[in-house]
Amino acid sequence: MEFFRRRKLLKNAKNTVTAARILLNMRRDVIPSDTVKELEYGCIILEKARRERDYVSIPALTEKISGLVEANSAPCFSPILREITETLVVAFGVAMAFRAYFFQPFKIPTGSMQPTLYGIHSVQVDPEDTTFWDKGPMKAAKWLVTGVWFRDVVADRDGRIVLYSDSRRNPGYVMANVCGEVYKIPADAMDRKELNLKDIRRGGLHDDIKAGRIDSVSGFIRKGTRIWSGYVISGDQIFANRMKWNFTRPARDQVMVFKTSLSGLEFGGYSPQTRPFPFRPVDVLYSDKLVAGQHYIKRLVGLPGEKISISGGCVMTNGAPVTGCAGMSRISSEESSSTPGVSYSRYMTVSESNPEFTSYGNASLPLGNPVDSITLGDSYFPLGDNTKSSFDGRFWGAVPRRAMVAPASFVWWPVSRRWGFIK
Repeated sequence: MEFFRRRKLLKNAKNTVTAARILLNMRRDVIPSDTVKELEYGCIILEKARRERDYVSIPALTEKISGLVEANSAPCFSPILREITETLVVAFGVAMAFRAYFFQPFKIPTGSMQPTLYGIHSVQVDPEDTTFWDKGPMKAAKWLVTGVWFRDVVADRDGRIVLYSDSRRNPGYVMANVCGEVYKIPADAMDRKELNLKDIRRGGLHDDIKAGRIDSVSGFIRKGTRIWSGYVISGDQIFANRMKWNFTRPARDQVMVFKTSLSGLEFGGYSPQTRPFPFRPVDVLYSDKLVAGQHYIKRLVGLPGEKISISGGCVMTNGAPVTGCAGMSRISSEESSSTPGVSYSRYMTVSESNPEFTSYGNASLPLGNPVDSITLGDSYFPLGDNTKSSFDGRFWGAVPRRAMVAPASFVWWPVSRRWGFIK
C-alpha cells in the first residue's frame, strides 16, 4: 500500500508542475508579478523534491502550488460542459483523420454489385406473418443487428398515384406519390412486380442517377389499399482501405471505389487567370454521361494499356479471356449466374443486357456491342457484377487513376452472410 501511495504522490506532483507551467504560459501577463515568481520558484522546489523522492515535503508543496493555480486560473462557468466539448472535438478529429487516411466508410445503395454486395433490397411479407421482433422497440433492436425493417405501405387517401425514381436523393427506392403523400418502396419489389398496382414496369439502370425518370402512372388508388408490405434490408456498409494503394498498384478483380469527377485544380487545364478561388475547386467530369461529385463502386476488370472487350460472358483482355480472378470467374461462370428468386447474368455488352440502351445520351457506347472494344491509357476499366442493372464503364468508359479512391475491403454492417472481407 505504501508503494501505491508514494506513486500517487509523485504523479500528483508532476501534474501540478505541468498545470502551473501551462498557467504561466497562458496568463503570465495578467497574473501579479509576486504570484508569478512564487509559482516559478514553487515549481522548481516541487520538481526537485519529486526527483529526490522527498515524500515528506511533496504533499505540502503540491497543495500550495495547486491552490495558486486554482486561484489564478481563468473562470470556467461550466467545466463539465467544457470537458465534454473538448472530448467530442478530439473524438471527431480522430474519426475524421481515420476516415481520411485509413478506412473510409461507404454505403451500397443499389443492386449493381449483387450478388457480391447488396444495396437496399427487400423480401415481400404479409403483415400477419411478422414476428415479435417486427413490432415495438424490438423492431429497432432487430434493425441495429441485421439491418432488416418491416415496412407496410398503405395508401392514406384516395387519389391518383404516380411512381417515379429519385436516384440522387433516394437510391434503391421507387417513390409513390398519392395526392402529395409520398411513400418509399424498394425498387426491387417493383422489379419483381409485387406492387398491388396495375401495369407496373421499371426501366433504366439501378445506379444511373441521371435518369430521374417516371416509370409508370397507374391511375387511381383507394384509401386503405396496401401497396406493398415486407422486409426492407439496408444496403451493405463497407470500409474502403485508403492506405493500400499508397503502397501497391490497383489490381484486377479488386472491388474499387472511385469518383465521377476531379477538381479543376487536380484535373489541370486551368490558367492562373481562369482558375477558380483555391477554396472552391471546380468539378470536372471525365465523361459527360456521369454526374459530378458522386462515388461509385464496381469491380476493376481492366488495367492500363490493355484492350478490353466482352465475349461469351467473359471479360477479354487483348483478345484472351481473363483467368485466375476468383471474383470475375464467379460472375462469368454458369454455376453462379443465379441465386434463389433472383437471376443474374454473365458479363454482357450493353446491347446484350439492355437492348433499349443501344445509344445512350446520343453518343456511341464504349462496349455497346459484342464487336466493340476499348483500349485503356493511364486508366482502369470498371464493371458491375450485376451486369443487367449496372451503369458502368460499358456506358461511359474508363476511370482515370487520379479519380480512384480506394479498394473496398470489408463489410461491417449489417450482419449477414456477406459480413467480412470482400471477395
